[in-house]
Amino acid sequence: MEIPDKTSEDGIPRRSMESEFEDGNFVSKSACVYGGLLESVFMIPFRRLGFQSSAPVFPVLLDQIKVNVDSQSSSATKYTVNLSYGRQKWKINVGIVQLFSLNAYLHYRGVTDLRRDKPNICGEGQFRGVEEFLRTVLHRSRILDIGKVYDFFRISRYSFNGTKMFEDKFHVSIMDLNESRCRTSCYGVLEISGKIYVVSKRSHLVFVDYRNGYRDMNVLFYRRDLDVKYKADVFYSKITMVRDGRKYVIKSFRHDSVLQLFNEIQKGLEERRGSERLFSFSPVRRGSMINFYVDGKSYFWNLYETLHLARREVFIAGWWIYPTLYLRREYVGGKLDEKYRIDYVLKELAEEGIRIRILVYGEVFGALKMNSNHTCEFLSNLHKRIEVLRHPDSIGHAPIYWTHHEKLVVIDQRIAYVGGIDLAPGRYDTQEHSLFRTEWACGGLGTDRRKEEVFSKILELPWHDVQCKVVGGSAFDISQHFIERWNFVISKYDGEGGSARLLIPNEEFIEIEQTLGDLEVNRAFPKTQVLRSVGKWSLGYDEDSISRGYSEVIRNSKRFIYMENQFFITKCDLAPGYPENTIGRALVERIIQADRAKEEFKVYVVIPLCPIFDGGFMVGLTPAAEIVRIQSESISRGDTCLHQVLKRNGVDSGRYIVFMCLRKIHFDGKRIGQEQIYVHSKMIIADGTSAIVGSANLNDRSMLGNRDTEVALLVRDEREVVCKLLKRLLKEHLGAWEEDQNRYGPKDFLESWLLGNELDLASDDVFTRIVARARGNTEMFEKMFGNIKSYAGGHLNLYSVESDFIWEVLNGIKGHLVLFTDNFPVDREVGRSIFGIQALIPSVIYY
Repeated sequence: MEIPDKTSEDGIPRRSMESEFEDGNFVSKSACVYGGLLESVFMIPFRRLGFQSSAPVFPVLLDQIKVNVDSQSSSATKYTVNLSYGRQKWKINVGIVQLFSLNAYLHYRGVTDLRRDKPNICGEGQFRGVEEFLRTVLHRSRILDIGKVYDFFRISRYSFNGTKMFEDKFHVSIMDLNESRCRTSCYGVLEISGKIYVVSKRSHLVFVDYRNGYRDMNVLFYRRDLDVKYKADVFYSKITMVRDGRKYVIKSFRHDSVLQLFNEIQKGLEERRGSERLFSFSPVRRGSMINFYVDGKSYFWNLYETLHLARREVFIAGWWIYPTLYLRREYVGGKLDEKYRIDYVLKELAEEGIRIRILVYGEVFGALKMNSNHTCEFLSNLHKRIEVLRHPDSIGHAPIYWTHHEKLVVIDQRIAYVGGIDLAPGRYDTQEHSLFRTEWACGGLGTDRRKEEVFSKILELPWHDVQCKVVGGSAFDISQHFIERWNFVISKYDGEGGSARLLIPNEEFIEIEQTLGDLEVNRAFPKTQVLRSVGKWSLGYDEDSISRGYSEVIRNSKRFIYMENQFFITKCDLAPGYPENTIGRALVERIIQADRAKEEFKVYVVIPLCPIFDGGFMVGLTPAAEIVRIQSESISRGDTCLHQVLKRNGVDSGRYIVFMCLRKIHFDGKRIGQEQIYVHSKMIIADGTSAIVGSANLNDRSMLGNRDTEVALLVRDEREVVCKLLKRLLKEHLGAWEEDQNRYGPKDFLESWLLGNELDLASDDVFTRIVARARGNTEMFEKMFGNIKSYAGGHLNLYSVESDFIWEVLNGIKGHLVLFTDNFPVDREVGRSIFGIQALIPSVIYY
């Protein structure tokens, strides 16, 4: 299901609100309940904190907690107390000693009278006496927040963040089993020993240092590889957990509390094991709403609106984050309106009380020119609520070869964007992909004139990309990825993150989705799952669920596969060596299977004509030439390329797969020019029902899981969301937009087919016509400009035109598709020197 255009501000359907208040008895029946609630709310300004805490006040109205002693489970010396707060319910076990100890402490604090308010546990009404004592404690603690009261009732600031499960004090030890990383102190994360408050939630455990301002010390997420054991001795019981080189030991002499915590951990692990697929950290969700945005303008415009919906926090992670990027380009007084700049938006949100956390990739000095250090300083200085971490921030902390390549924005842990579009210059583009964007040249991209000129050259390269917006459970999973990375960076740098604090997942919205999970209407939503590639250097462990997801989508495809990617570097046979990712092999096997079974099956691959462009981001020419050579060995050159492997198996590759790229032509009446449309999207669609959209390139860096950090979203939908994305892409590439019919004349077969309801790319007729259109466009370009390989560079070229055949060429080009060629003259030794930086770079990084 797609995201509706408008949502109510309070999230409550207006129809249900009206129906409740139409009943006149609603107010009278609830007066006694809400009267007490109103009194408690009025007392909030007068509350004061009676203990040290990193939060101002725990968000709980204590006198609204309902107390009931379970007489069936209680004895004369030990009581089972049922508690409820709104829809939350939990129970605690208390003894006589604990009751009198609490009364003595509150008397010392001046809250109760030691004799008059002591619990009445004599006679037949002892259970009622315990209830009255506990109600008195809660009522008199409504103004003065006392930590011991919260501890007694097992309440923390995370108790009602989602479903309240179990929490208590335990003796906790967290040890690093990797001797090479063992340290005496690491921001209180790598080594913890002592009394710790442990909060159990559906997806994680939170360890809180209640003795030191209730500071969050560690967050442990449940995953299938978490090894959990329970052991009960005579004097104490303990839980031992081991994962990622760390050992967690939780123990207490209160055997029932340890056993209850163990059961909650097991329940959380079972929920994960039952729903995780592809060895992903994320379960399969049903109930998320999806929207796709093709090209940068549509994404940036929607992002601007969504950022203003934030009420609590915003997370941003990116390979390149440009701090003065314009999300919208509207002119006021002859210049771009600065209120649409991302730094203005973030500062405005921070001033409203919303916390902004940003993770910036720290590039290798001299290899990339993104100036991440300036980004960190610029954004951090905007407001105290904007926190920015940079990783890696020095060579000594992590390998210099890999990057954090994900492009994420998360709002309130319930709305998330994932895809291939960076918050950076050059990404703002439309479906027309104009070669000239004169309004950008005066857009004020920086105060330095020289920098403006550099960026204007980059912006003139047409840019094609795809971003996905998700609302619901999968957005929570994307926020979990950000939280894990944020907490990992803090722990990795021994507190060098400054005042940055650990982040805790907010399960409030995920609980709503799970409540609706069994409803019939929920079946209208697609199934979604977050996939990622992370390594030990970036998150402490390896995960390659994106690669597994691509392989599964290919193997399970029935009719066709449509792919767009910046690269096509993959292993297509069983020979050892680089590349190592086997997505190409999965494609080969699926095509061979179709050929053997005489199936109609087609594969469409759209990639850039030249995967690396000279935009000032690479040092020298060797990296670009090396990547072009490596990619050609995956597609058409050598014995291990895709075409040769299919040929050895008796398959005519031309019947099943086509490689295409995108080009744009410009004519201003006097001069005509052309340029490639740089394909930066990273996605795969199978049969119009399954799609993966994310930041992962088709190469080893993105797919192996222990190199670049990537995030993607797998969507399975039998209705229309994925199909509508595919149609929009094909309309753009084939030039079949409804508004273009006046320019191109009557509809041809492809246009009529795309504007209809059926979409079957497996048809031989459709495949032949799409290839024919790409070939026809290629011939028109070559007719006008010469061989296609002669203009594969990254800059715009203009040619004076005096011939009469210009209109013949323009009318002959429909859409942007042209056939791909890798017949470029590549010299591997160009620019290579024993004194250059390229001589120090291992070849593995190009794969």
